[in-house]
Amino acid sequence: MSTETVAKNAEKDFRIDDLSPELQRGPDWLRERRGEAQTAFNNTPLPPRGLHFWRYTDPAKFLVKRDGTVDTAFTENFDAIERLELEHLKEGHLAAFVVDRGGREIEVHVEADALPEGAIITSLSEAVENHRELVESHLYELINSRTGKFEAMNGALWNDGIFMYVPDNKVIEQPIHFLREAGFGGTAQYPRMLAIVGKNAEVTVIDEYGGGSIDD
Repeated sequence: MSTETVAKNAEKDFRIDDLSPELQRGPDWLRERRGEAQTAFNNTPLPPRGLHFWRYTDPAKFLVKRDGTVDTAFTENFDAIERLELEHLKEGHLAAFVVDRGGREIEVHVEADALPEGAIITSLSEAVENHRELVESHLYELINSRTGKFEAMNGALWNDGIFMYVPDNKVIEQPIHFLREAGFGGTAQYPRMLAIVGKNAEVTVIDEYGGGSIDD
């Protein structure tokens, strides 16, 4: 069986169903955007292997069937890093520390008085509810259903994520650390982060991932 045939079979088997629970998350405007992403994903073919980005990777491998469960890789190393960074936050070495567990559970820890007035660090779902104007005007602007097939998949299926906003002319002195759990090998996660940094604003972000395959 040719590589092209395998890819076409994978596309046929993997479509975002109308009953996918993520499509129903959020207010009307967000569900509309998710629906657009679903349609774009289902109607966009896999990128051909000849493209530079896919020269060494089969894009069909990213079409992981979901069975309703979420396999996560909360290993001892991940937990150790979390404990260490919470200490760094307590000691004043970080302005904020956010733990993203597979795009499902977002834990936000902010050092008192470390953020300037108007700055926001929170979960994306909370920002959708409480900072609609900011989120609606920026979410899906850079990465959306027109960017590519897998970008459209993320746009439809993300569950929760991280939201960061730094107003114009504001500086966050200490770094912000995002620790994101990426799941076991062979599983699919759909992380999402919306970062809005104003004019003449400054922030340092450490975006760290943990997870992956584990040898038995």
